Amino acid sequence: MRIATLQLSPRLGDVEGNIRRADRLLEVLERRVKGRGWGGSGAGINAGGSGGGLLDVLVLPEMAFSGYNFPSLKAIKPYLEPTEAGPTAQWARAAARRLGCVVCVGYPEMAKAEGNGNGEGKDKENPSMSMSTNTTTETTSEPPPLSTLAANSNSHANDSTNIDKKAHEPPPRPSEDREKETPYTCIPKPTTHPNPNFNSSITITPTGTILSSYQKRFLYYTDVPWASEGRNGAGFFHLPLTTTEPQTEPQTEPQTEPQTKTIPTALGICMDINPYNFTAPPNAYEFANHVLSSGARLVLLPMAWLTRLGSEELRGARGEPDLETFRYWVERFWPVVRGCVDGSGEGETVLVFANRVGEEGGGVRIGGDGDGDGVARYAGSSCVVGVRRRGDKRGNGGEKVDLDEVDIVVWEMLGRAEEGVCLVDTEEEPRMVFRMRGGSGSDSDSE
Repeated sequence: MRIATLQLSPRLGDVEGNIRRADRLLEVLERRVKGRGWGGSGAGINAGGSGGGLLDVLVLPEMAFSGYNFPSLKAIKPYLEPTEAGPTAQWARAAARRLGCVVCVGYPEMAKAEGNGNGEGKDKENPSMSMSTNTTTETTSEPPPLSTLAANSNSHANDSTNIDKKAHEPPPRPSEDREKETPYTCIPKPTTHPNPNFNSSITITPTGTILSSYQKRFLYYTDVPWASEGRNGAGFFHLPLTTTEPQTEPQTEPQTEPQTKTIPTALGICMDINPYNFTAPPNAYEFANHVLSSGARLVLLPMAWLTRLGSEELRGARGEPDLETFRYWVERFWPVVRGCVDGSGEGETVLVFANRVGEEGGGVRIGGDGDGDGVARYAGSSCVVGVRRRGDKRGNGGEKVDLDEVDIVVWEMLGRAEEGVCLVDTEEEPRMVFRMRGGSGSDSDSE
């Protein structure tokens, strides 16, 4: 698959300016695609998306054009967009036609009171497409047996890095007491509004077909003042592949109609990968279990993920990824890793983390308890990651293997504070390969 993300630094409330920023990055993306010699006709791709596109999918951050850290419903109200019909949807349609690919982008949705008419029921057709919001959710039988996430010889890093479990608690709360068992304040339940608003995403094909209109299920502190919990089911759909894949065997007969290829795809927004409300057990892994149970092979994640790093740390190493954040992201997909180990998974799973960069002040005090300086600082580090058995890109489960036979591959990862384009072809060799190891001899062998 050919996948791209645009890592933006949106200005809060500057929709037109942020769209111009995205357009400039789109031009960079097109130059990079052409520079790599990728074919594709761009505009005019057929409805099935079978062949001819520059990419398969482009993913932008959560609330990409409005910005994220709004302090209240009153503050965000001018920037709420009608379901599938605002400036974000218009931009997505134009970009999808331009590139000949599926486009996924986040926006603040002002929905109708009786349901948005699109996502409602799509996911409900499949009862397995549910993400529980009950704090008594059944948990994984064991926490991730991770003592190291080691880079192999293909990585830019030369040494193993210890994983600090406490470093992966939901970021960021600058004055957190690490001695407390629960250092983060429970996120309050959102108020039910007669005309609900949602933190949403739209996923659209080059011909304008809407594949998904997904509403964020697990709200972060910043969402609660204005948004309701998503009501249209867990995100899942079949994404058509628009690029022409190389043929492995010669065609004996001419094909009269192009064959549409699709890939089962899960969709979440940022906080969705965390424990519900920060009250569910950390090892409930609600979203990751949804990915595993649905058989998704591709996961799209528009994000506005925060970092503990300060302004100077961000600016001083803007091109370096925030590895603490990256490790936490990987850890939140532990059931997918276990699926590779015990053979219950569907083979390689590709995770697309489409985060943003920059700072936003004057909004909700991050952490939910009044601590901090009221400035939201974003982690960037957008990347495309594969989880697979070592040397087996297309494996479909099978016999149980040891944990250290599972590879976490990274095709590209952007810096913590740089605007830019993440562009990968998953048929090519990854830039980095990490390996997960159990902390004790029995960890990786236990059921």
